[in-house]
Amino acid sequence: GGGGGGGGGGGALERDAPKAPALAAARLKAELSEYQRLLDEKGIKDERVRRAAAVGQALPWYWCAWGLAQRAVLCSLLFAVATPGLVAWMPVWVYVKRRERMLMAKGPRWNDSVAETKMMVCALIVMAFVLGCLGYALLHRSAVPLAFIAYLYATMRLYEEAVADARSCYSLYKLLFLRPSTMAAMVQKRKAAKAALDAASFSLPDGVASEVKTTHDEALPKTSWRRAFDFYFPWWLSRLLVLFMRRRKKDWNEVLRLEDHNTMDYVE
Repeated sequence: GGGGGGGGGGGALERDAPKAPALAAARLKAELSEYQRLLDEKGIKDERVRRAAAVGQALPWYWCAWGLAQRAVLCSLLFAVATPGLVAWMPVWVYVKRRERMLMAKGPRWNDSVAETKMMVCALIVMAFVLGCLGYALLHRSAVPLAFIAYLYATMRLYEEAVADARSCYSLYKLLFLRPSTMAAMVQKRKAAKAALDAASFSLPDGVASEVKTTHDEALPKTSWRRAFDFYFPWWLSRLLVLFMRRRKKDWNEVLRLEDHNTMDYVE
């Protein structure tokens, strides 16, 4: 009887064992969802909250104000210079957007074809345009078509930088007027999410588990030309130099949208 009871107890423990990973995953999902909801509501990046948790504040208010003024000026100038080129690109974007709606109207299973269709259409249009300009330049011995090609390429770079400045400007604005009590609450939410993540790390892949253990100092950006420009040159000269470099961030959610989207679902 005792053996049977012991066996029954062992069986109960075995039945309860699989529940631990499920409970840890459920807690992790709930904590991360709540923390992400708070970040989206306040328009604050996790890196700002991480810095506040490490050093006591995200950024000094005068850094926020000065950075806000810089980025507002640069965003306005870049958009002004890029506007004619954006108007020239507009027919392509309108056609691609119409093709996107036509594919999505066929049903959810066609969503994966949206990106491929956009790349194919844009590649064909750009190739035809470049070849046409080169042919015209050779026939008429004119450098104007080549300059127009260069300007349209520059338009996209200017647009990327303008969007980056607009996003940074909005982020600094939200950070500048964020109450200390709200930031303290966000730090606590981050700590709760981090604790849930640590508790569920045993069920995560090795690569993800190693990232979870990354310290604040290890997560800081590495030395780069862009950071060197910011350190050694005036801010306006640094930004002009950066225009000739390609951005590290290439995701459409980072270079083409003024607000973050937490999903890549085209339906949303």
